[in-house]
Amino acid sequence: MVTTADGLKGEVQSVIVLKQLVKVIVTLENDEKEVREYKASTLRFKAKKRKEKVAIDDELRALEMLEMKEGRSHLDDE
Repeated sequence: MVTTADGLKGEVQSVIVLKQLVKVIVTLENDEKEVREYKASTLRFKAKKRKEKVAIDDELRALEMLEMKEGRSHLDDE
């Protein structure tokens, strides 16, 4: 998500690195979409939120607690 200097919000379509330009698909007031070019320095970027790995962290904590109770891992036994 990008916010432009003129207050419009949109999504990045492409980036021209050498010219430091960003093509943004902006949504206008009447729900029309339009592609506009902006200098990268004039835009404010908001990163997409990533999915949290809460379930995996809980499982790992539970496994660590089991290992601490038992003393050592039984995977190394041959």
